[in-house]
Amino acid sequence: MFTATVAALGCLIGSVVATQPTVAHAVPAAGNAADPVVVGPVTGGRGHPQFVAPFVLDEYGYSVTEYLVSGTARAYRTAAPPAPYSTRIMVYRPTDPARFSGNVVQEWGNVTGQIDASVELVWSYRQIFESGDAFVHVTAQQAGVCGMGLSGTPDVAGGVCVPTSLRGTDPARYGTLTHPGDIYADDIFSQVAQVVRRPVATAPLGGLTARQIIAVGESQSAIALDNYILSGADAATRVFDGFVIDADGHTEKPRAYRVPTVTVWSEESARPEHVLAPNHATWSVAGAAHTDHWFIAEVTNWAAHSLLGAPAHGRAEQEVAEVGNGDYGTQGPGASLTCAGNNQFPRRYVVDAAIAAVQTWASTGVPAPQPPPLRFTGGSVVPEPGPAVRDGLGVLMNAISPELGGIDVVELLGVPWALARDGDDNAIGGLRLPPMTVPVAAYDGSLCVAAGTTTPFSPQRLRELYPTHADYVARVIDAVRDSVDQRFLTRRDGVEMISRACASAIPNNGTTPPEQQPGECSQVEAALGA
Repeated sequence: MFTATVAALGCLIGSVVATQPTVAHAVPAAGNAADPVVVGPVTGGRGHPQFVAPFVLDEYGYSVTEYLVSGTARAYRTAAPPAPYSTRIMVYRPTDPARFSGNVVQEWGNVTGQIDASVELVWSYRQIFESGDAFVHVTAQQAGVCGMGLSGTPDVAGGVCVPTSLRGTDPARYGTLTHPGDIYADDIFSQVAQVVRRPVATAPLGGLTARQIIAVGESQSAIALDNYILSGADAATRVFDGFVIDADGHTEKPRAYRVPTVTVWSEESARPEHVLAPNHATWSVAGAAHTDHWFIAEVTNWAAHSLLGAPAHGRAEQEVAEVGNGDYGTQGPGASLTCAGNNQFPRRYVVDAAIAAVQTWASTGVPAPQPPPLRFTGGSVVPEPGPAVRDGLGVLMNAISPELGGIDVVELLGVPWALARDGDDNAIGGLRLPPMTVPVAAYDGSLCVAAGTTTPFSPQRLRELYPTHADYVARVIDAVRDSVDQRFLTRRDGVEMISRACASAIPNNGTTPPEQQPGECSQVEAALGA
């Protein structure tokens, strides 16, 4: 269900690199959306929310609570009258109020696979939990509630809902949900943020008070966030303090950003043209693909728990799985040599850093850093089609979902082949995390449309670059320091990156026991510096 092919169809991707102008700190979100009604906690049905984390949250010091949110939503960029809705949200929050950072991350649920998925949480949960942030997942679109273009009412397709939708999966729990259509999704998303920030009766955050709310979305949901800005919903409601727009596919880009915004592009979605706008930075990530090995492995576990009833497992088991899922190519060739295995570049680190950068920008006025663009050759292997072909593809994408209507599919598929690459076949330029500055593999995020590939270096090449394991570890430590200092890598992820390098055996495959690791590995925090 969450294969690279499915991801490619609905998560088609987006645009552009910019130089960040210096701007004054944006005024905090005021909150002008309508107040919905919140009911919960939700119980019953299969006994747990759909697409909830598949591990025991208590062991992380967190809880998750599901609520129903109902109200009347307006439609933007259309004359359609207001319409009633009832949707669901999931709220992850620290069980100890003293741990709450004051930051809320609100995700627009991704419905590419016709299941309402917390894609960004799959990548960022470890950073979210360690930082003490609250996380709010919003079922914003009709496909999540019932199915693309379906409402579940008897007069539409006989009341049928897609089996993987909320109502299709668990009608006992979600049977009362209704969605009037995606033209109302922007206002639904705003109203959830409004009630999180300023609860009327039932408080989604419990006794916690939100200091700022950052909106995030990946792929299809990133397109939705672009549309949210373009539609005027952000300007009208002013409920968000910042945005992370992760791998969108628009050719029509917002030109005015009210609040701090970071657009993240992987190799398959990056563009050579520049979007210059205040309150905006673009991170084109060398080596990254739209999906990666970590994501596919993790999301399979999340879906198995949600849809197939696999029991939640403990933190220790989860952390063991993370070690394997997070390998970035140190163990030699594997399935990632092909499209079936997905790129092993650690994309999750960029998601963490982007969220942290926008939170800092919104709270302090210090802008997110701006990396250079990826370098392009100017060539493309896709012939330029005529206007009829482009128009036909546009109609097709719009029929799949209005959120996809702004995508130039031909341009999207042609650009990846134009990336300039070095002698090791890694992209040149862009945001470069340690796996690119101290590489052990060739990471191609542009192949396989969404999946990418990873080709580990030969033993001879590894020994040329890193004569000893200590040489490799020393270079990784230096690269991690640089990335943390530049704020393209969080300190938490920097510590993990060094620990992984220490535990590897580069320039050989395999692992190095703790007692044989370089001295810096026994005190990783100290090695990273203050």
